[in-house]
Amino acid sequence: MAHTIVIENAGVADLQQIYQLQCRVFHEEQGIPLADIPLTAAKEPQWWCAKLDQKIVGAVAVWREDGVTHWGRFLVAPAYRGRHIGSQLARESLAAIFAQGVEKVTLEARASTVKILLSLGGSVTGAEKIFYQGTITPMVIAQQSFSQGK
Repeated sequence: MAHTIVIENAGVADLQQIYQLQCRVFHEEQGIPLADIPLTAAKEPQWWCAKLDQKIVGAVAVWREDGVTHWGRFLVAPAYRGRHIGSQLARESLAAIFAQGVEKVTLEARASTVKILLSLGGSVTGAEKIFYQGTITPMVIAQQSFSQGK
């Protein structure tokens, strides 16, 4: 039986499962301190998640800070990587945020995310820099250049 990945807005009931996944990926894999992982409610984030049989296997958030819309906290569980779940999650979350009238989002992306976002019309805006265990690259993706890709 084939299992379908469903991308949807995350509800309050999903946030604990998203946080647990973030701790596994951001802290255990990338060395980011646990205290730096939560995205505070004060930033009023909108979350999207990728679910397989009601299990959250990926997530991303959009929030505004200092007048800028950010897209980030993007992750896919290690056991589910390589299945294009991240591409689907990025495409659908960006389409939703642009449909709300947002003109562009900024972000700092890991190498695998850079590839996904370049394929969707994103552009690199600065030099790659060291960030804990790995690097991040500043990017922007504008509604006018956004391509739904395949």
